[in-house]
Amino acid sequence: MIAAILASALFGAAWALIPGWLQAKRGSHIVITTIMFNFIAASVMNYLLSHVLRPPTSMDPATARFDNVLRLPRLHDVLGLVGIDFRARVRRT
Repeated sequence: MIAAILASALFGAAWALIPGWLQAKRGSHIVITTIMFNFIAASVMNYLLSHVLRPPTSMDPATARFDNVLRLPRLHDVLGLVGIDFRARVRRT
């Protein structure tokens, strides 16, 4: 999970570097280029969801199910690592 976080941070920095470079070297308006890059990112994500990540035999544009061992930790799992007891409270009436 640490590698995935670091990889996503590096990719986000590289993605933001392009509009910053365009503004610094070419004088492009930073707001306009950032909005255009947000549109490009949304289009790439839509393509990945509908063509690459969906199950091969399904017409549903949802991603395939992953094994339980690949699930992300829940909030109470993460907070438990730092000593915070955060469990769902059951309300009884």
